[in-house]
Amino acid sequence: MELHDFEPGPASDGPWAALIEGEGMWVLLVQDSTGTQHRVRVPAPLTPGEREDTLALAARLLDPSPSLGGGLKLPPPKVDPTPPPRPALPRPQESAEPPQPGLAGAQVPLGWVVGRSVPMVQAAAPALPEPSPPPPLTTSVRVGSAFGFRPDQDMSAGLSLDAAVGLPRVQLGVGAWWAAPAGWPLVPEGRSGGVATLAGVRVQPWRGSTVSVQAGAERRSWSLEGEPLMAHWLPTSRALVGWELSLGRVLVEPAAELRVDLARTELQLGDRALGSIAPWQVGVNLGISWQSDPKRPLEAQSR
Repeated sequence: MELHDFEPGPASDGPWAALIEGEGMWVLLVQDSTGTQHRVRVPAPLTPGEREDTLALAARLLDPSPSLGGGLKLPPPKVDPTPPPRPALPRPQESAEPPQPGLAGAQVPLGWVVGRSVPMVQAAAPALPEPSPPPPLTTSVRVGSAFGFRPDQDMSAGLSLDAAVGLPRVQLGVGAWWAAPAGWPLVPEGRSGGVATLAGVRVQPWRGSTVSVQAGAERRSWSLEGEPLMAHWLPTSRALVGWELSLGRVLVEPAAELRVDLARTELQLGDRALGSIAPWQVGVNLGISWQSDPKRPLEAQSR
């Protein structure tokens, strides 16, 4: 544009040129120094060379002297014999047409004026929202001790292990516990213990709290006077409600625990039926884990 003495701006009473987008061919509309308007159909100027040729043609139509454009010789343009009335050119920011590829973001219709400096208004590109990063996956491994109470059994003690992976507030996990043999008041010298494996979900309703629900199977065994008596598998479930307490790099999680058998167990010694075993057990569970960086939020850590 500068090489051909064009500057961006709206149409005026003096010489001006405008490029109007069309389907297939575009229209070059020019008003020369005498006030005569010329209308020429040109190919869509998609490449730098095509835009240069279109500007040179517009410069020649503005002032049809033989020495324009540094001596550039162009074929005579095909000018419509009957010039149409001068159209009202919309301002660039009011154009509803999208920019064409290869035009470097210019708006159409595009106007040029000669000998006058007018700031060009360009439509700002729409701000694209920055994609939000995916939430980090978190893992938790928790080792703890468990103490339980069943109505027809002495206080029991054992160990538990839980691992979970997923989003900060919803995780899938597995768990296991081992219960040391504890006495049965109904059977003198009788003791019972068990080991279980479970799977379930772990959620964080709010910061610092956890709720775990699991289901699986437990292998429960009985012994009499130190001799193994019997063992069998039964379906079981477990629920934990805990609270996370951060002590530097150590995370302590006390929890209330409920275990419920999903099958009925009848205890029988010889020919004597001792009745059903209570299907539920309550207790407390104290878990400990280690944090790699205590300054980071708990939701974004692997622990």
